[in-house]
Parts: sequence; structure tokens; C-alpha cells
Amino acid sequence: MNLLQLVTDQAMKRLPESVRATLFVRGFGLTQVPFIFLVAPKVEEMAEARCVVRLPLNWLTRNHLGSMYLGVLTMGADITGGLIALEAVRTTHSKVGIVFKDMQASFKRRPTRAVRFVCDDGLAIRAAVALAASTGERQELPVHVSARVGDDEVACFVMTLSLKQRSRESR
Repeated sequence: MNLLQLVTDQAMKRLPESVRATLFVRGFGLTQVPFIFLVAPKVEEMAEARCVVRLPLNWLTRNHLGSMYLGVLTMGADITGGLIALEAVRTTHSKVGIVFKDMQASFKRRPTRAVRFVCDDGLAIRAAVALAASTGERQELPVHVSARVGDDEVACFVMTLSLKQRSRESR
């Protein structure tokens, strides 16, 4: 480990978890999924049991009716549920592959302001990651994400998270 990496690691440890998670999501977007970077998600809360991500409503995320695009809403749910799983894999140093294999969504009203995505399934997700890592067997579980504007739920998502220990060939 070189000096720059050591200094950077020490600086990162001093940042609140929500700031570190925001930097991780935006860095992932910059290198893997550019639209995530462009949309500029902000992780408001990252805890063991809960994750809250905020997506702004702006010219890039707004449709012709002035509300958030359906695809952006879906991306917000994906980021929120997936971030907990990614964090569980990272902290356990396991080699578990993460993918959402299906999604059910219910859209209740048009979001005309920034949307907060809330997932309270963190403990179940972490347990499934640990089980997939220890047994090598595929684990699947439903992940619930609520999309909110203020106190109003504008959409809800149930996505099936599929987790499996990666083989040596895919590492």
C-alpha cells in the first residue's frame, strides 16, 4: 500500500457512512453505468438494516409531464436495494454475485419533486449474502423498496434478489 492510498483510506474512514456510500455509487456510475453518475444519486442513510437514496427531479430525470421518468424510478429502486447487498459483500470480503432477477412495481402518483427511495430489508439481505457465501448455494429473496415524495408513497417495488457464490472461473 503506497502513501497516497493510506492517506486516502484514512480520510475516507473519517467521512460519514452516507457520504462514503454516495461516493461509491457515483464512482460505480462513472466507471460502470454512466447514467447513474449523470442522475447524481445521494445516499441519505446507510445503516445495517436500512438504506435511503435520493434522486433529484431535474431536466435529465423529468419527463414531458413534469414528473420523474419510470426508468429513473426503477433505477432508484435498483440502487437502493442493491447498495445494501454490495455493502454486505464488500464488508464480508465474500465473492458473491448479485443480480435482481425480476421486479414488480406499483406506481401510485406522479412524483413532481425529488424522490427518496427507502429499503428496510438490510438485515435479511445481509443474512442471505452470508448464507450464499457459506453454502455456495443460490439464495433468492424479495427486496421491498418504497419511493416517497415527502410522506407520500409514489411507487413501491418488490424485486427478487438472486445471490450466488461466484466460481473461480468468473472471478
